[in-house]
Amino acid sequence: MAFLFFISCKNNSEVKENSVQNNPEPHVTKVKNCVGEASFGDLSICLPKINGQTECFSHPKIKTRLSQFNDPDNTILGYYINDSIYKKIDEIEEVSYDDYYQVYAPNLAKNFTMTRSEMKQIMSMMTNGFLDKTMEEVNKTPSFLRNNISIEQPILIEKYTLNTNSSTMVILMKIANESEDKTTAVSMNAILIKDRIIFVTHYLDYHDENSLTTLKNNTSAFVEKFIEVNN
Repeated sequence: MAFLFFISCKNNSEVKENSVQNNPEPHVTKVKNCVGEASFGDLSICLPKINGQTECFSHPKIKTRLSQFNDPDNTILGYYINDSIYKKIDEIEEVSYDDYYQVYAPNLAKNFTMTRSEMKQIMSMMTNGFLDKTMEEVNKTPSFLRNNISIEQPILIEKYTLNTNSSTMVILMKIANESEDKTTAVSMNAILIKDRIIFVTHYLDYHDENSLTTLKNNTSAFVEKFIEVNN
Protein backbone atom coordinates (compact mmCIF):
# COMPACT_ATOMS: atom_id res chain seq x y z
CA MET A 1 0.00 0.00 0.00
CA ALA A 2 1.37 3.38 -1.00
CA PHE A 3 0.46 5.03 2.28
CA LEU A 4 2.18 2.29 4.32
CA PHE A 5 5.34 2.65 2.25
CA PHE A 6 5.24 6.43 2.54
CA ILE A 7 4.89 6.40 6.31
CA SER A 8 7.61 3.80 6.73
CA CYS A 9 9.99 6.17 4.96
CA LYS A 10 9.23 9.01 7.34
CA ASN A 11 11.46 9.66 10.32
CA ASN A 12 10.18 7.58 13.24
CA SER A 13 10.45 10.45 15.69
CA GLU A 14 8.35 12.64 13.38
CA VAL A 15 5.64 9.99 13.12
CA LYS A 16 5.58 9.60 16.90
CA GLU A 17 5.42 13.35 17.43
CA ASN A 18 2.53 13.74 15.01
CA SER A 19 0.56 10.78 16.34
CA VAL A 20 0.68 11.23 20.11
CA GLN A 21 1.60 14.78 20.88
CA ASN A 22 0.03 15.16 24.33
CA ASN A 23 -3.41 13.94 23.24
CA PRO A 24 -4.32 17.07 21.26
CA GLU A 25 -7.86 18.31 21.41
CA PRO A 26 -9.97 17.37 18.36
CA HIS A 27 -10.37 20.03 15.70
CA VAL A 28 -13.76 21.67 15.91
CA THR A 29 -15.63 21.96 12.63
CA LYS A 30 -18.10 24.77 12.20
CA VAL A 31 -21.27 23.22 10.87
CA LYS A 32 -22.15 24.78 7.53
CA ASN A 33 -24.91 22.97 5.67
CA CYS A 34 -23.71 19.58 6.88
CA VAL A 35 -25.85 16.45 6.94
CA GLY A 36 -23.64 14.85 9.59
CA GLU A 37 -20.16 14.67 11.05
CA ALA A 38 -17.57 11.92 11.30
CA SER A 39 -14.58 11.68 13.62
CA PHE A 40 -11.22 10.33 12.59
CA GLY A 41 -8.58 10.59 15.29
CA ASP A 42 -8.18 14.25 16.20
CA LEU A 43 -10.15 15.38 13.16
CA SER A 44 -13.88 16.07 12.91
CA ILE A 45 -15.18 15.88 9.35
CA CYS A 46 -18.28 17.73 8.16
CA LEU A 47 -20.24 15.69 5.63
CA PRO A 48 -21.72 18.28 3.26
CA LYS A 49 -25.19 18.36 1.75
CA ILE A 50 -24.88 17.32 -1.90
CA ASN A 51 -27.73 17.98 -4.30
CA GLY A 52 -29.25 14.75 -5.60
CA GLN A 53 -27.36 12.60 -3.08
CA THR A 54 -28.18 11.16 0.36
CA GLU A 55 -25.47 10.46 2.92
CA CYS A 56 -26.43 7.11 4.48
CA PHE A 57 -23.40 5.31 5.93
CA SER A 58 -25.14 4.99 9.30
CA HIS A 59 -28.04 3.05 7.76
CA PRO A 60 -27.83 -0.61 8.91
CA LYS A 61 -28.40 -2.02 5.42
CA ILE A 62 -25.64 0.15 3.97
CA LYS A 63 -23.24 -0.80 6.76
CA THR A 64 -23.95 -4.47 6.12
CA ARG A 65 -23.43 -4.09 2.38
CA LEU A 66 -20.17 -2.16 2.71
CA SER A 67 -18.74 -4.47 5.37
CA GLN A 68 -18.49 -7.18 2.71
CA PHE A 69 -16.16 -5.11 0.53
CA ASN A 70 -14.41 -2.55 2.74
CA ASP A 71 -10.65 -2.71 3.10
CA PRO A 72 -9.96 -3.18 6.85
CA ASP A 73 -6.97 -0.86 6.49
CA ASN A 74 -9.37 2.03 5.81
CA THR A 75 -12.08 3.73 7.88
CA ILE A 76 -15.22 4.78 6.03
CA LEU A 77 -16.37 8.23 7.13
CA GLY A 78 -19.29 8.82 4.78
CA TYR A 79 -21.23 7.20 1.94
CA TYR A 80 -23.54 8.96 -0.51
CA ILE A 81 -25.99 7.35 -2.93
CA ASN A 82 -28.29 8.89 -5.50
CA ASP A 83 -31.63 10.03 -4.06
CA SER A 84 -33.50 7.73 -6.44
CA ILE A 85 -31.57 4.72 -5.13
CA TYR A 86 -32.05 5.77 -1.52
CA LYS A 87 -35.80 5.43 -2.03
CA LYS A 88 -35.14 1.70 -2.58
CA ILE A 89 -32.89 1.30 0.43
CA ASP A 90 -35.06 -1.37 2.04
CA GLU A 91 -34.28 -3.59 -0.97
CA ILE A 92 -30.70 -2.37 -1.44
CA GLU A 93 -29.33 -5.93 -1.33
CA GLU A 94 -31.07 -6.62 -4.64
CA VAL A 95 -30.21 -3.32 -6.33
CA SER A 96 -27.28 -2.71 -8.67
CA TYR A 97 -26.43 0.99 -8.78
CA ASP A 98 -23.79 3.55 -9.65
CA ASP A 99 -23.41 7.30 -9.02
CA TYR A 100 -22.18 7.02 -5.45
CA TYR A 101 -19.40 8.47 -3.32
CA GLN A 102 -17.31 7.03 -0.52
CA VAL A 103 -15.39 9.19 1.94
CA TYR A 104 -12.65 7.35 3.82
CA ALA A 105 -9.19 7.58 5.36
CA PRO A 106 -6.32 5.10 5.77
CA ASN A 107 -6.05 3.97 9.37
CA LEU A 108 -2.34 4.75 9.29
CA ALA A 109 -3.20 8.38 8.58
CA LYS A 110 -4.95 8.87 11.91
CA ASN A 111 -3.50 11.94 13.69
CA PHE A 112 -0.80 12.16 11.01
CA THR A 113 -0.11 15.61 9.55
CA MET A 114 0.46 15.92 5.83
CA THR A 115 1.80 18.64 3.52
CA ARG A 116 0.54 19.37 0.01
CA SER A 117 3.72 18.00 -1.54
CA GLU A 118 3.44 14.81 0.51
CA MET A 119 -0.19 14.37 -0.57
CA LYS A 120 0.84 14.66 -4.23
CA GLN A 121 3.69 12.22 -3.65
CA ILE A 122 1.27 9.63 -2.24
CA MET A 123 -1.07 10.03 -5.22
CA SER A 124 1.87 9.65 -7.58
CA MET A 125 2.86 6.42 -5.85
CA MET A 126 -0.70 5.13 -6.04
CA THR A 127 -0.89 5.62 -9.81
CA ASN A 128 2.07 3.30 -10.36
CA GLY A 129 -0.24 0.31 -10.14
CA PHE A 130 -2.36 1.42 -13.09
CA LEU A 131 -1.75 1.24 -16.82
CA ASP A 132 -1.53 4.84 -18.02
CA LYS A 133 -3.49 5.52 -21.24
CA THR A 134 -5.37 8.39 -22.80
CA MET A 135 -9.06 7.99 -23.62
CA GLU A 136 -8.19 8.24 -27.31
CA GLU A 137 -5.90 5.22 -26.98
CA VAL A 138 -8.54 3.27 -25.07
CA ASN A 139 -11.15 3.94 -27.75
CA LYS A 140 -8.84 2.49 -30.40
CA THR A 141 -8.51 -0.89 -28.68
CA PRO A 142 -10.28 -3.75 -30.51
CA SER A 143 -12.78 -4.37 -27.73
CA PHE A 144 -13.92 -0.74 -27.71
CA LEU A 145 -14.11 -0.63 -31.49
CA ARG A 146 -16.49 -3.58 -31.38
CA ASN A 147 -18.55 -1.77 -28.72
CA ASN A 148 -17.87 -4.69 -26.44
CA ILE A 149 -15.98 -2.94 -23.66
CA SER A 150 -13.52 -5.17 -21.86
CA ILE A 151 -10.96 -3.83 -19.42
CA GLU A 152 -9.07 -6.55 -17.59
CA GLN A 153 -6.69 -4.16 -15.80
CA PRO A 154 -7.62 -0.76 -14.33
CA ILE A 155 -6.60 1.95 -16.77
CA LEU A 156 -5.45 5.36 -15.63
CA ILE A 157 -7.12 7.95 -17.85
CA GLU A 158 -6.13 11.26 -16.30
CA LYS A 159 -4.38 12.92 -13.37
CA TYR A 160 -5.08 16.53 -12.41
CA THR A 161 -5.56 18.98 -9.54
CA LEU A 162 -8.81 20.78 -8.83
CA ASN A 163 -7.16 23.12 -6.30
CA THR A 164 -4.09 23.35 -4.10
CA ASN A 165 -5.58 21.07 -1.42
CA SER A 166 -6.61 18.16 -3.63
CA SER A 167 -5.25 15.76 -6.21
CA THR A 168 -7.41 13.64 -8.55
CA MET A 169 -6.98 10.64 -10.79
CA VAL A 170 -9.58 9.04 -13.07
CA ILE A 171 -9.49 5.34 -13.89
CA LEU A 172 -11.60 2.82 -15.77
CA MET A 173 -12.05 -0.63 -14.29
CA LYS A 174 -14.07 -3.71 -15.12
CA ILE A 175 -16.56 -5.06 -12.59
CA ALA A 176 -17.81 -8.57 -13.26
CA ASN A 177 -19.81 -10.98 -11.15
CA GLU A 178 -22.58 -13.52 -11.59
CA SER A 179 -25.23 -10.90 -12.29
CA GLU A 180 -23.41 -8.19 -14.22
CA ASP A 181 -20.40 -7.34 -16.29
CA LYS A 182 -19.72 -3.64 -16.70
CA THR A 183 -17.06 -0.97 -16.90
CA THR A 184 -16.96 1.67 -14.20
CA ALA A 185 -15.37 5.10 -14.26
CA VAL A 186 -13.86 6.09 -10.93
CA SER A 187 -12.40 9.33 -9.66
CA MET A 188 -10.10 9.02 -6.67
CA ASN A 189 -9.43 12.24 -4.81
CA ALA A 190 -6.90 12.95 -2.09
CA ILE A 191 -7.96 15.99 -0.08
CA LEU A 192 -6.14 17.86 2.69
CA ILE A 193 -8.41 18.89 5.55
CA LYS A 194 -6.64 20.68 8.40
CA ASP A 195 -3.37 19.01 7.34
CA ARG A 196 -4.95 15.54 7.41
CA ILE A 197 -5.44 13.43 4.28
CA ILE A 198 -8.94 12.23 3.37
CA PHE A 199 -9.96 10.30 0.26
CA VAL A 200 -13.17 10.63 -1.75
CA THR A 201 -14.02 8.20 -4.54
CA HIS A 202 -16.86 8.64 -7.01
CA TYR A 203 -18.21 5.72 -9.08
CA LEU A 204 -20.18 6.02 -12.31
CA ASP A 205 -21.04 3.42 -14.97
CA TYR A 206 -19.01 4.02 -18.13
CA HIS A 207 -20.90 4.18 -21.45
CA ASP A 208 -18.87 6.62 -23.50
CA GLU A 209 -16.71 9.72 -23.07
CA ASN A 210 -19.74 11.66 -21.84
CA SER A 211 -19.61 9.45 -18.75
CA LEU A 212 -16.14 10.80 -17.97
CA THR A 213 -17.35 14.38 -18.40
CA THR A 214 -20.19 13.73 -15.96
CA LEU A 215 -17.83 12.00 -13.53
CA LYS A 216 -15.40 14.92 -13.54
CA ASN A 217 -18.15 17.53 -13.14
CA ASN A 218 -19.67 15.60 -10.23
CA THR A 219 -16.26 15.18 -8.66
CA SER A 220 -15.45 18.87 -8.94
CA ALA A 221 -18.73 19.87 -7.28
CA PHE A 222 -18.31 17.37 -4.44
CA VAL A 223 -14.67 18.21 -3.70
CA GLU A 224 -15.31 21.96 -3.73
CA LYS A 225 -18.24 21.58 -1.33
CA PHE A 226 -16.30 19.18 0.90
CA ILE A 227 -13.37 21.58 1.24
CA GLU A 228 -15.70 24.57 1.72
CA VAL A 229 -17.57 23.11 4.69
CA ASN A 230 -14.40 21.81 6.34
CA ASN A 231 -12.41 25.06 6.23
